Amino acid sequence: MATTRLHRTPSSSSAGEKWTVSMWVKMGITGTNEILFSADTGGSFEFRTFVEMQSSGLIMFSSVDNGNTNGSLATHGMFRDPNAWYHLVFVWDNLNSTSADKMKLYINGERITGTGGIAYTAPTTNSRWNMDNRTEIGSRHGGDRFFSGEMSHVHNCDGYAYAASDFGETDATDGMWKIKTAPSVSYGTNGFFLKMEDSSNMDLDSSSNGHTFTTAGTLTATNDNPDNNMST
Repeated sequence: MATTRLHRTPSSSSAGEKWTVSMWVKMGITGTNEILFSADTGGSFEFRTFVEMQSSGLIMFSSVDNGNTNGSLATHGMFRDPNAWYHLVFVWDNLNSTSADKMKLYINGERITGTGGIAYTAPTTNSRWNMDNRTEIGSRHGGDRFFSGEMSHVHNCDGYAYAASDFGETDATDGMWKIKTAPSVSYGTNGFFLKMEDSSNMDLDSSSNGHTFTTAGTLTATNDNPDNNMST
């Protein structure tokens, strides 16, 4: 996506208390801090929720309220392979009575848990995602820390906590984790589904909501996708 991003500001606000984002990504430039998605209020007293692929190879899933961390989950493993598609699923569920399950991260169908897998701080209040803040795909507010790789099948399910198995499955023949191109999920008020595969309209929301996104920059269609991994 280089210096390209998608953005919209919801006309109505959800609670931000429960949601799932599922996306397939392929890295571009490694060794830089790049945002996969974010939502924030901007200004001096910033409230934001974001996922960042950091220069070290870590994946950071975090929320910040007025400069103070309100929930943070970071991998210990390094993710630096620019030749592979990764399926990433992020779950925020502040309604969950189990502290360890308020934030979840799945990578290629496996939940990343335990002291060897994550550094975790449970949230105490709701996130900014799905609220009436600027929603960014592929950057931070206003265009910063652009994601340089590729994205495919980006689902945002507002008000629902799903597992990775709702969006992907193990291939019975080769045992590889593969995409479900038409998962049976609900999207809620501010949810959306960006397939990013229609060369004439790559910012189209294919969910029943039909939300309108604005593209800043140029989205480039490619035959490279989770079902047809190509050398790029």
